[in-house]
Amino acid sequence: AGICFLAYFGVSGVLTLMWPYNSLPNGGALPKVFALKGASWAKYVVSVGALCGLASSLIGLLVSLPRMLFSMAGDGLIFK
Repeated sequence: AGICFLAYFGVSGVLTLMWPYNSLPNGGALPKVFALKGASWAKYVVSVGALCGLASSLIGLLVSLPRMLFSMAGDGLIFK
């Protein structure tokens, strides 16, 4: 939990120090702030990193799905 806190706090701290918080763009603020500051290449790095993170968490959840469904079926919670 501490690592997640530090990561979230660090990203939000960098974001608010790069651009005033009351004028942050809506929807995907971090890549847009990099583009507004002139580092358009960083916009793509952040976007690809976010997509890779979402994809890896989705694949990680899908790996455990058959085991969970098998256990639920064995307990009679769903069809066998």
